[in-house]
Amino acid sequence: MSRAFHKSRSIHTDTGCEYHSQCLTCPFPVCIKHEGPTKAQIKAHLKRRAVLESMDEGFNAEFIAVKLGLKLRTVQRIIQEGFKPLAGIKQ
Repeated sequence: MSRAFHKSRSIHTDTGCEYHSQCLTCPFPVCIKHEGPTKAQIKAHLKRRAVLESMDEGFNAEFIAVKLGLKLRTVQRIIQEGFKPLAGIKQ
């Protein structure tokens, strides 16, 4: 836990959230606790990113499905659709 200055110049404890341990180093430009993508959108984005990163590392769809606990068809669909940025998340 780190301490950080908030916009109001008061000191608060930086406890982060379930997606990142510290507010000051969070990849989200807008705090998801207050506004931004829903939890379901974030979960889908992270799953998509994991699949595409695994593809970039040279793994095939079958291996990725087993590795990430997804259905083969889900992995194939993500690969076919490619990268889709999610508003509110730094890429």
